[in-house]
Amino acid sequence: MARNAVEIKDLNYVYPDGTRALSHLDLHVFEGEAVGLIGPNGAGKSTLLLHLNGILRTDHQIRIFGLDITDNNLPMIRSRVGLVFQDPEHQLFMPTVFDDVGFGPVNMGMKKDDVVRSVQSALEEVDMLSFAERSSHHLSVGEKKRVAIATVLSMHPQILVLDEPSSNLDPKHRRELIHLLKKLTLTKIIATHDLDLVSEICTRVAILDKGRIVAAGPASAILQNKPLLARHDLDYGA
Repeated sequence: MARNAVEIKDLNYVYPDGTRALSHLDLHVFEGEAVGLIGPNGAGKSTLLLHLNGILRTDHQIRIFGLDITDNNLPMIRSRVGLVFQDPEHQLFMPTVFDDVGFGPVNMGMKKDDVVRSVQSALEEVDMLSFAERSSHHLSVGEKKRVAIATVLSMHPQILVLDEPSSNLDPKHRRELIHLLKKLTLTKIIATHDLDLVSEICTRVAILDKGRIVAAGPASAILQNKPLLARHDLDYGA
C-alpha cells in the first residue's frame, strides 16, 4: 500500500490583511501520485502550495512523509519538497544556468564533485545540459521553466510541487513541458488552470474554491463532470 507523501488536516490560513485564503482544508497525496489542484482565480491554490515546504506556516497539521512542519524538521521538509514557482525568474538569479541549478546543492553542503553530478543529472533530465554555461536570463520562457525545474531536481526531492507550470508558454514549449513532467516519476502536485495538462499528467484531481476542497477524485471522473466544472468557473473540452 502506498504511503502518504502529504497529509493535511483542517488547514486554515488568513493573510495579514484579514483575507481568508484556506478554510478547513483536508488533502492526502500518496507517494508516486500526480495530483492536479484546479479551481478559479483566488481559490487558494498557490497559498496551499506555499504551505507544503513551510514558506507559509500555520498551527494546523501538515505532514510530509510523516514529518510535521516544525522548525526542527524544516530543513528535512525542504529537502523533500521541491517548489517550482509560476514565474521562473524567482528561481534564476545566478550568472549561469549551472550556477542556478547548483545553488541548492551548494547550500545543502554537498561536496564539489557531488554538486557537479547533481547539476549535470538535473540538466540532463530537463534536456538543458548544453545550456549549462549560458545566462539563464537570455533563455526563452520555456527554457527558463525547464531550468527552474532543474534547480529543484538537483536537490533530489521526493515531491515536486509546481504552480501554473504551463503559463505563458507557446504551444511547442507547452508540449515539451508536458512530455518532461510525464517522464518524471516522483510525486507531483500541480496547481494549474490548464486542464489538458491535468488530463495528460495527473491521476487524481482536487477542485479548490474559496479556500476549500469542494471535490476530489480520479482525474477522468472530475474532468468529465462538466456541471461540476462549470459551477467552479472551469471549462474542459467541447
